Amino acid sequence: MNSTLKLLESHSGRGRILRTVQYGSKMVAGTTFVNEQSRNGLLVLSSQLGLCRTILRLFDDLPMLSYTMSYGLGSQEKSLFIRLITLVQNFTDQLFFPIEHIAWASDAGILKISSERWNNLCVYCWLISLSITITRNLIQLTKLRQREAKKRSTDASGSISRKLSPEELWTSLSIVSELADLAICIHFMPSGFLWSGEEVTQGTLVFHCGKTSFHIEQWVTQAMDH
Repeated sequence: MNSTLKLLESHSGRGRILRTVQYGSKMVAGTTFVNEQSRNGLLVLSSQLGLCRTILRLFDDLPMLSYTMSYGLGSQEKSLFIRLITLVQNFTDQLFFPIEHIAWASDAGILKISSERWNNLCVYCWLISLSITITRNLIQLTKLRQREAKKRSTDASGSISRKLSPEELWTSLSIVSELADLAICIHFMPSGFLWSGEEVTQGTLVFHCGKTSFHIEQWVTQAMDH
């Protein structure tokens, strides 16, 4: 109960719940066992929750700027490659918010400009950030496996089979979850690339709901540990 309350009290926790319900309602709306009226209601709910998440992100510029400034130029990183891609990601993430604000203001009629270009820029920023996160996690997973392989080589028992370490498991699941986001991201890209411009499939929605549920479980686990 306490972990649930902490989840609801936090900005990131509420965001994850909103995203789960947003994509979950859209997923249920695409099934055959709901009638037309219920389907329309679920699609409206999904759309409104998506808009709610966009509005909540109006206040994320300063927290992101604080994180970017705390990272600085990444002098603490041992790997130059990781340092460079993280700097690119921080810049892209910081740029995402004002671009999305302009797109939202245009869609809402506050700004009398076309929102298409700005929405596309949002998707490109998201794509770059996701690609860098996946790359960084793949590098991290490789290092973890090399470390575990080194441990096994010095193990007197010479056992080959083993379970994944908690770090390897969480990193692997994180990669899968980011791939789910990537699948959604491609749907929102301009037509002409893979499945971009097409309606989001049920499989992608199930994958994405599972991904968000994983993040909620991860958040609750971390909260309980503290």
